[in-house]
Amino acid sequence: MTLREIGPKDVDRYKAAKRVEEHQFGKGYSAHSINNQLSVLHRLLEKAVEYGHLERNPISKSAWLHDDKTPEDGENWWTPDDEAKAVKALRQVWRERRPREYHTLLVQLILGLRFSELRALEKKDLDLNAGGIWGDMGAPLGRAQGAEEHLPTVVSDGCQPAVLHESGELLVSHERAEP
Repeated sequence: MTLREIGPKDVDRYKAAKRVEEHQFGKGYSAHSINNQLSVLHRLLEKAVEYGHLERNPISKSAWLHDDKTPEDGENWWTPDDEAKAVKALRQVWRERRPREYHTLLVQLILGLRFSELRALEKKDLDLNAGGIWGDMGAPLGRAQGAEEHLPTVVSDGCQPAVLHESGELLVSHERAEP
């Protein structure tokens, strides 16, 4: 199709096709994923309007889908009791034997970071004096760009030796520690 041939019906067909499309994680993209794709397409088509290739953008704000929500979506994955049990088990098993991994997992649990986000953190993102981690952690977690997340003092104090031991710029080394 040419740009001028794309209309609102085509956008609706695209959304419907994405809802049932097979992909690496199963069948059917979520409303959130489709909205991300629509957002990119919307920006591209806005440029086409700006450069005079289109009269109007066929992807209007009304094209965005409402997020799929279930009653469980509003609930925490863990109860405070479950979280306390996980941290206690982590402390008992890892704290002395594997301190670097212990602090890494603790930071991940407390801040709710995905593993890829944790691995992207650099030493400069950790402020051991203020007990905070900041950086470009925004987009995937819905946090503002440059948002700062605070760690309890006991965690940031415990991280200091592990961070200072690491070589390179990354907060979490790509090298596996010896068991």
